[in-house]
Amino acid sequence: MKGEKGAEPQQMVMQPQAYGQPQVMQPVAQMQMQPGMMVINTDPWAILSGMTGAEIKERVRMAEAILGWEQNNIYDIKDQNGNPAFIAKEDTDTCTRLIGMCCPVQDCRMFKLDISVPPMPGASPPPFLHLDRPWTCTCYCFNRPKVTVTDLTAGGEVIGTMRDPWHCCNYNMRMADPEGKDVLNVEASCCQCGFWCPLPCGPCKEVQFEITDVESKQKVGHFKRIVPCNLLKFLFTDVDNYQVEFGGITDPKWKSLLLAAAVFADFRYFSTNKNENSALGTIS
Repeated sequence: MKGEKGAEPQQMVMQPQAYGQPQVMQPVAQMQMQPGMMVINTDPWAILSGMTGAEIKERVRMAEAILGWEQNNIYDIKDQNGNPAFIAKEDTDTCTRLIGMCCPVQDCRMFKLDISVPPMPGASPPPFLHLDRPWTCTCYCFNRPKVTVTDLTAGGEVIGTMRDPWHCCNYNMRMADPEGKDVLNVEASCCQCGFWCPLPCGPCKEVQFEITDVESKQKVGHFKRIVPCNLLKFLFTDVDNYQVEFGGITDPKWKSLLLAAAVFADFRYFSTNKNENSALGTIS
């Protein structure tokens, strides 16, 4: 699980120099990334290899906030230093979104989402990750939600899957390898104030998700959901932010699964427009 992806091109970074001195290109592996550096390599796996954490911010969709019209989610993903790394865009068709709005059981809702490197002037890199959560008839322990994550740079090769097993209390996700063997467990206690009374301050501002290795039972990382401090965003949107710490996970493919897990958690537990229902009615 912690092995490095081999034979990858090095990610080159433009190191700012003093005025009058030439700029020097250095590979990420030989230097620590600093805020303000310009990443000019668009190889997504090289970017993931150099990341120790990520910040995921959901964009505000004004039509959804004002009119209650459900729109596709878009997430900006930055590295641990705040540098833009990826963009995640939902690609669910309008008809499916409308059905999801009318369906009383949000557990059944499907979605598709692509993750790509941010576009550069004159270039728009294609997506490198695809998340597919098919429509299911879910009820309690029956037919639980499942997301398949595929590597589009390798012809759609399956990286792994995530499923949300049914629990009476805590919120839990299981991550499996391409063969279906459970490898990582993501769990959040239901006793956290952020689940039942989310507020942009105090202990109600955050929800912590712990990531453990299934075999060793050791904690290998975590991510948390953060309610935005902006009062208007809090009152009129379902926008949330997420911070991911990769911890002991070094394989870029497993890092990509943790990014997908944070997005999956947003869809599963926190993606409810305040103009439609209360959040408590969507968790089961």
